[in-house]
Amino acid sequence: MVLVIAPLTDEAIKAGVKSAGGASAFVRQYSSIVNELSEAGLIKYNDSLTNLSIFEGTKEVQLTNIGPYKNIKTGEIITAGHDKATGMLSNVNADGIVNRFDPDDYVEYSETTQRGVRDKLVELKEEITGEKANEVKQLVDFRDLRSQTSEGLQLLMSKLSSDYKTLFGRDLSAQEYIDRRASSEFEALLGTVRLEVLGPGVLTEQDALRLMTAMGGFGATSNRDVAVGLLDELISRKQTIINSKINSYNYYRKQFAEVGREFPEMNLLTALEATKPVGDDSGLTPRQEAVMNSLRNPTGTP
Repeated sequence: MVLVIAPLTDEAIKAGVKSAGGASAFVRQYSSIVNELSEAGLIKYNDSLTNLSIFEGTKEVQLTNIGPYKNIKTGEIITAGHDKATGMLSNVNADGIVNRFDPDDYVEYSETTQRGVRDKLVELKEEITGEKANEVKQLVDFRDLRSQTSEGLQLLMSKLSSDYKTLFGRDLSAQEYIDRRASSEFEALLGTVRLEVLGPGVLTEQDALRLMTAMGGFGATSNRDVAVGLLDELISRKQTIINSKINSYNYYRKQFAEVGREFPEMNLLTALEATKPVGDDSGLTPRQEAVMNSLRNPTGTP
């Protein structure tokens, strides 16, 4: 359906050009407003453009910061100015009646600023809840698993035993399962810590050895407690990166409150919870819940 609105009066166009700071700026601004408002809303906005010269008796009201303002509750857009004497937003309709509006209910309307802030918040939210958050969860998951593995000669015996049982189709013991799974996840996670340890670039065989060392290694000669400590350090580095983006995200939310209301406030825990599997209506899986609990209580104390 095509939106048909009565043409603006000459006075309304003059007021619009004055408020926007130029004819071309008014055309861009008005086009954005037309796309945003309903027919009824646009009629009201057009009416607010009829005259911005306000007289009370013989005294002209001095208006500053004349321009479009948007109601943060209803979305209605008006053109008005600040009355220095009262602190209210004011304009006058076609019948010469002065309208006053509570400035706390309105924010300056700028389609360019709002669009830019919204795009920035979407970008930051995707970065916060995306790859980095998943990497933190994977590392926390592996750290908890690594803390349960065998070490020294017991780890070597566990590997030999699980290889034998797998070859002949026998079930692994609980400890053998933990050790075998940790060994597989260790190699799979090397790429997860690459940027923090080596930075960008082509991964060489020597680089892979450095990554293994940074994660504490995995084998009969590696120390489990040292490995867990190194993993904690890597997790902390990634959390610092995420927190810096969270701080930027929450700053934009507060500085541009109108757009910010569309986005939830975030912290590290909510960011990691937001990465739960799509379609899992029951919430976090038991293993993911264990990861969340370790973040809430990293020391493991009651």
